[in-house]
Amino acid sequence: MERRAIKIRDGLYLNIEAEQGDKLISSARFDNSPLYDGDFSALSGLASQIIDYAKGDYQSPFDFTPFWRIERSGATDFQIAVWERLLKIPFGQTETYGTIAKDLGTAPRAVGRAVASNRLLLIVPCHRVIAINGLGGYSCGLEIKRLLLNLEGVKSDASHKKEESSTNLESLP
Repeated sequence: MERRAIKIRDGLYLNIEAEQGDKLISSARFDNSPLYDGDFSALSGLASQIIDYAKGDYQSPFDFTPFWRIERSGATDFQIAVWERLLKIPFGQTETYGTIAKDLGTAPRAVGRAVASNRLLLIVPCHRVIAINGLGGYSCGLEIKRLLLNLEGVKSDASHKKEESSTNLESLP
């Protein structure tokens, strides 16, 4: 198992675990300290993209293919379908659980459960999914969700690709 900690800002790190032999990214989680020391050179391209993202200089989807793939073992077909749908949400935009549910022919709560099971925070951008009347949840807390959305320029009016509702993020708890 190879590991790398990437500093997002003071007191916030994205800790990534990957299997170099299988070219599998198995985990990406936020923590207030780096869980790993050293440089994981096999992930240096992805790490550079994440560092640029944290500085506000990277707006494209993270490009970890064709060299890496997302760990899917233990995930249901439905979870994988939701995660693949999350990868299609553009930088700087949000979509609601309801929009994604409608696209996949399911219920918003089912989408919420699948989003909550995402093990690759930031890489699979679950922070871009919000509730129709607010931010919704985030496994690392709403403060980090707000930070990530702010890095993408989503400050007071969360734009929805397919829905007309908007959310004032600054007024949320």
